[in-house]
Amino acid sequence: MTRHDVKNYLEKIYKVPVVNVRTRIALGDTKRDLVLGYITKEEDTKLAYVTLPNTMKFDFPDIFPTDAKRKTEDDKKSLEDAKKNHKKFLDKNKDRPGTPGWFSI
Repeated sequence: MTRHDVKNYLEKIYKVPVVNVRTRIALGDTKRDLVLGYITKEEDTKLAYVTLPNTMKFDFPDIFPTDAKRKTEDDKKSLEDAKKNHKKFLDKNKDRPGTPGWFSI
């Protein structure tokens, strides 16, 4: 992304007024293998430094739910579903002893 792309992205998506955007390319690290002697280089990355107005404070949006109660309810529900499916799997060959659980007709 160019500096103009970054500025437009922040203004349109996040509704943040941007004063200035500076970009630079950070070179990836180069390493030499000690045994074989070949050289590897990590990918270069582009960094953007964004200047906001003095009156603006930018808070990152909460992408991941932090509500622990909701997360535990979802975990309990998925655990119950897994138990039901496992019970169905075990009951499938209940009347045929000696056959493995993965074998079904």
